Amino acid sequence: MSGFRKPQLGRDELYLFPPTVEEFVGPMARVRSFDEILSHARFRKVFDGWAERYVLVEGRPPYHPRHLAALYFYGAMEGILSSRKLEAACRTRIDVKWLMEGLTPDHSTIAAFLKVHSDALDQLFKEVLVVASEMGLLKLQHVAVDGTKLEANASGSSVKSQGEIEKLLQACEEEVKRLREQWLENEACDQRLFDDEEDEPLKEPARLRRAEARRQKMNATLEAIAKRRNEASRPKDASDRGSVTDRDSRFMKDKKGRFAPGYNVQIAVDAEAGIIAATEVNDQADDSGLLGRMVDEVAENSGSLPEKVSADTAYNVGHDLQALEKAGVVVYVPEQSNGKARTTKSKEALEALKRGEMLTEEQWKVVPRGRNGKLGRNAFEYDEEQDVYRCPRGEVLSPFGISKDSHRYGVSRRTRYRVKKGACSECPFAKHCCSDPKRGRTLSRDGFEDSRKQVRERMATEEGRETYAQRAPLAETPSGFLKANLGISRFLRRGFDGVRAENHVIWIAYNLRIMVKHALRLAAACEPIAPRLAIDSG
Repeated sequence: MSGFRKPQLGRDELYLFPPTVEEFVGPMARVRSFDEILSHARFRKVFDGWAERYVLVEGRPPYHPRHLAALYFYGAMEGILSSRKLEAACRTRIDVKWLMEGLTPDHSTIAAFLKVHSDALDQLFKEVLVVASEMGLLKLQHVAVDGTKLEANASGSSVKSQGEIEKLLQACEEEVKRLREQWLENEACDQRLFDDEEDEPLKEPARLRRAEARRQKMNATLEAIAKRRNEASRPKDASDRGSVTDRDSRFMKDKKGRFAPGYNVQIAVDAEAGIIAATEVNDQADDSGLLGRMVDEVAENSGSLPEKVSADTAYNVGHDLQALEKAGVVVYVPEQSNGKARTTKSKEALEALKRGEMLTEEQWKVVPRGRNGKLGRNAFEYDEEQDVYRCPRGEVLSPFGISKDSHRYGVSRRTRYRVKKGACSECPFAKHCCSDPKRGRTLSRDGFEDSRKQVRERMATEEGRETYAQRAPLAETPSGFLKANLGISRFLRRGFDGVRAENHVIWIAYNLRIMVKHALRLAAACEPIAPRLAIDSG
């Protein structure tokens, strides 16, 4: 053992000048920059407002909200969201001891803090964006929108069909009725035996209260199922399944193809430094119709609209494209693959088809098709002056009616077009174009085609391709970092209120992490952090 280093701090050794916690935290430690950023005058004002909610009376004083908020955000930066793990960190981690200045709140106090101040986290999120803008980390020149699925705090076995829930509810109601009758009978018997009618009735027994709580959960789950069915634009989109543990969660498929109760988390990421400019949690199974909503939230949080926004094909919804173009936001969203030519061979085959040439079997195999396996809309030319479509063989599809499509993001009027009767019967392309040649091919067009065309043409330019190429690394990095690096793949709280509060904590911490990294870079370059943050030291 003589050749090895000897322990520097003997476990039983006494020190004349014992080491302090300050000595164990280095000058460039991340927790120091985090604490300095959280001392910004804007944050101090928010925490002082939170402190006014407390009624200070005799007894043990409460913890200042600044300490508990710092614990939550720093814990989220380190991948710790559980109140019990945060409690343990206050006792075992030197950096957390330094941050909390020796305070050791228990897990109940930590968990209760988020419930009390959950409604104020939205304002704090906005203040973080203001400080990030002051640091030059938020420019809103280009914002990328994306969604990810996080699991709910509910197991797969908690998911039941509507019929199963109704059966369980009936059994639960019978149990509640039986327990209540038994309790009332016992109460009446006690009054007769002791002849004391002035005594207040006893509290309901625990077993009855638990049965009543189960009944309420099942009723709430049935209400959630009915609500989603009413919101669905198509019958096949409506699901008759729900979780009796977390009624607000939805049984949905994640990117790995697994079905589990979860939530759809949306984020809007600024291109300058990766700051999250907006976030929301919903129970939608897909991302359609959310682009405009996320851009509006960016404007609400930061006070201005982004110059450019990019998103994947799931966000290509006419309502959003038209609204954003009118608002002056340049949109970069690829068209959904409904008859779009994506390869060189498919483009060549489509051009040959439009010229009226007879295609070979090999060419027909690569011709772009729609979702139904037939020729897509891109094979037809639209004549705006005459308001008609022309098929590759020159047949005219004229308008014959108008329908209304209702979606969760709005209602659209759709004009329907068709060829004259019998025109498709003798066409050599008929089997590739329409399901029933006798009835002929039909198309439809809503009022947003001009907006789609504008975005389509922009995406075909070199600038459009370069801008959209930034989307994936920009928008998908935060979610990947959250799941792979921090291990956060599911929520710990239940219900929309708890999940939204936890979601705000996660992304506030993510933004603070970027700001801390930037502050450390400035410190390493010997630039003072405080002047850049305009921290009020008073």
